[in-house]
Formats: sequence, C-alpha cells, structure tokens
Amino acid sequence: MTKTIALKNSWTIGFALILSLLVIYIIQVGGLAKDKYLLRVYEKELVSLSRDNKFLDIDFSKMNSLSHIDQVLAKNSGFVKTNNVKYIKIAESSIVSRLR
Repeated sequence: MTKTIALKNSWTIGFALILSLLVIYIIQVGGLAKDKYLLRVYEKELVSLSRDNKFLDIDFSKMNSLSHIDQVLAKNSGFVKTNNVKYIKIAESSIVSRLR
C-alpha cells in the first residue's frame, strides 16, 4: 500500500510540475508577444519622428534666412522696408581739417 501511495504521490507531483511549467511557458510567451508588439509600435513611432525631424530641420533653415527675417520684422515689429535710401554726404576736407 505504501508503494501505491508513493506512486500516486509521484504522479501527482509530476503532473503538478508539468502543469506549473506549462503555465510559466504560457506567461513567458504572452510577455514575449507583448514586447514584440510594443517594439513594432515604437519602431513605427521612431520612423515617424525621424521624418518629422527632417521636415523641422528644413523649416528651421528657412526660418533663419534673411528674407524670412525681413518678413517677420515687417509683420510683427512695425518696421517698414525702405526702397529709397539717402545718405548724407560730408566733404572730406572738413573731416581732415578737424582731425589735425
């Protein structure tokens, strides 16, 4: 009778061990599938952000151009673009005589 109980206990322990290993395997496979899905999502997001970064670099270089600065100053600051510039002419002899 002790052999029967021992055999029954070994079968129960073996079945419990196999069942617990199966549950651990299912949990690990589920975690792997979740991680793979998240990796795919993050790779797509990285590609999208890289593309947006290229467009932002192009826009940034356009914003720093002198023609754009003229437009921004005229629009936001109230500056007016001049068309006709008149310079004051100073006779060279008057400047030289004052320096001596």
